[in-house]
Amino acid sequence: MPRPPEAVLELLQFVPILAFALPFMTAGAVDLSAAAPGFVRATVLAAAVMGLLHVLDHPQNPIHLATNAWLLGGAVAFTLPIGPVAGFYGDWGALGLFAVVGVWGLGQLGTGQGGFLLGRTATTRQLRVLTPAMIVLTAAAIAWAWVFRDNLRVGGGLPFIALNVVRRVVLKRVR
Repeated sequence: MPRPPEAVLELLQFVPILAFALPFMTAGAVDLSAAAPGFVRATVLAAAVMGLLHVLDHPQNPIHLATNAWLLGGAVAFTLPIGPVAGFYGDWGALGLFAVVGVWGLGQLGTGQGGFLLGRTATTRQLRVLTPAMIVLTAAAIAWAWVFRDNLRVGGGLPFIALNVVRRVVLKRVR
């Protein structure tokens, strides 16, 4: 089986969060407390995508890895149900997603060669310089999500896309 192009593998990583968010994006409103089945479906999709990327030995986007952790947390919180965690999801919405991405990025500081960008073609030095920059950008996404917390598309979708686009542009520039 021929290996799919890199762009396809990168876009594939959007499938879980898109499957989860699409009903909310089309409705323009979100009620995460009623989203348990969506969290579960998206988590299963995330596991399948992560498994495929592992088999293909393709580096996984850390923004999507953090997003997958957020989806898993939501699946557990709303399916079991775990009140305080479900409350976090319900109260924080997209802001919570970006907070998880930010914590994930902070956890990447000082790690091996991957950094927050997880790019194989960049030098360790480049990645260690760019990782804090991505964390600052994630902090800006958190602030943006807070300011636009009442607008799902602008407060959630736009900064998510912006983070991913900046990551791709930066990885292309360091090659």
